[in-house]
Amino acid sequence: MSTEEGEVVLDPFLGTGTTALAAKRLQRHFIGFEKDAQYCQISTEKLKLENFVSKLGDSFVSFYLNEIVTLRDSDWNKLKTFFEIPEDIKEIDTQKIVKKQLLSLFV
Repeated sequence: MSTEEGEVVLDPFLGTGTTALAAKRLQRHFIGFEKDAQYCQISTEKLKLENFVSKLGDSFVSFYLNEIVTLRDSDWNKLKTFFEIPEDIKEIDTQKIVKKQLLSLFV
């Protein structure tokens, strides 16, 4: 199951707000339910501090260990303009993704 930008994500067990935070980063709306007041406070504070939009071009991305990774498999074709993507897309999980030289983006 997935959503598109602007759609609503429902989290019936909000907890610390991890799902809501991901929805916000992906420019989705979210509704969360949490009965524990302490968890409500934690998730509210986390969401107030979040203002990061994780887009590269038209694609949503994320960072892990200071490396960029995609959030959706369907975005890899769009990211090819920014990164060297393995010829065989099945190798995407085993080969390191490297940035293209900045100059090559303008040539």
